[in-house]
Amino acid sequence: MVLGKGQKLKIDGIKLSNELLAIKLTSTSDTSISVSGFCHVLAKEKINMPFLSIDRSDKGCVLTCCVDKEDAKKTRELILKEFPEVHEDIQFIPQVGLLSIFPHQSSLKLLGATLAVFARAEIPFFAVASSLSVLAFVTLFPRLDELVELFEEYLNLPSDHVPLRQEIRVKQTDIIPEGD
Repeated sequence: MVLGKGQKLKIDGIKLSNELLAIKLTSTSDTSISVSGFCHVLAKEKINMPFLSIDRSDKGCVLTCCVDKEDAKKTRELILKEFPEVHEDIQFIPQVGLLSIFPHQSSLKLLGATLAVFARAEIPFFAVASSLSVLAFVTLFPRLDELVELFEEYLNLPSDHVPLRQEIRVKQTDIIPEGD
């Protein structure tokens, strides 16, 4: 472990998502699709992506996104219809969730500690993204609560902290309320 015995890293909280479908598209120069085109197809159908990560290298691009499980079937059909050239390069991973950790002026030790927890619990993660305010993992939805318990051993959460669970689902619509 990257921390000393009894040492905990301070964080501002943890947020857990609803159940999602992860979509992982690996494209090479031979099977390239436009990222903006991909996003446009989902936006046109009013499908929200609570997670989007793009990894580019000289070998190609890996796009990972998540959609609500209620949109899973529609999204799968739409992508396979709109992008027939990538059928072999796409993975649909059901029953995933986002575990978001909000660092509090943390160092790279936080990343090391979280990776160690995933390894110790033998829980896979399919994607990770970071910013100045959040470290987000796409992992197995049925094991989110187990991960939170394991993280409490290494992370110093606020005393009144309860993992924030997404309770509101945002849906796009064409309906405009009267008077607007």
